Amino acid sequence: VSVLIPVVINLDHSLVAVAMARRHKMDVAIQSCLSAAIQICVLVTPVIIMAGFVSGHHLSLRFRSFDSALAIMAVVVAKFSMGNTRIVWLLGYMLYILYGAFAALDYLEPLPFHVTAQ
Repeated sequence: VSVLIPVVINLDHSLVAVAMARRHKMDVAIQSCLSAAIQICVLVTPVIIMAGFVSGHHLSLRFRSFDSALAIMAVVVAKFSMGNTRIVWLLGYMLYILYGAFAALDYLEPLPFHVTAQ
């Protein structure tokens, strides 16, 4: 569920990014994607945590070091992919593979602690 909320909220950003990429306007497509990611970090995450507090569910921003390392790697990859003046389909394909690897690694990494609702 926590993955579906950002996807549904930023569906319009994703559609704009795909439409602009088809028209070869990559700067607008990248700007749309990054604004969607910033919107999730700044707005949606605190709202979900406050909603969990009001409803009695314990939600926190205590991340595993593995998750933090994946987030830092994603920022580095985004920085280097945006620094390239020419964006080709192969770069997009490699980013999809990297996203899939991040998702698989995060799924396979066991949780070090058990969080229960209070």
